[in-house]
Amino acid sequence: PWHAVLDRVRQLTRQYAITIDRLDIGSFDAPLTLIGRTSEQSTVLSFRNALLSDPLFFNVALPFSHVVRLEDGSTGFSIMFQVKLSS
Repeated sequence: PWHAVLDRVRQLTRQYAITIDRLDIGSFDAPLTLIGRTSEQSTVLSFRNALLSDPLFFNVALPFSHVVRLEDGSTGFSIMFQVKLSS
């Protein structure tokens, strides 16, 4: 199951030109945390919306305080989400 999850995350991050700095995975029951960066703040919101509309993910959380402008001018962020288990 993790293979499908990681493939989908990779597809979405490539689609939105997001660099993953870290992906914390505990278990299917716990939220995943993706720490990444991209060139535009609006891209972070588009990525969040893509996760929200994807049937594989739920409980997507992007606290405003977790979106920051980095020294190089890019936008850093941390987003949490959970994986829907098939029943």
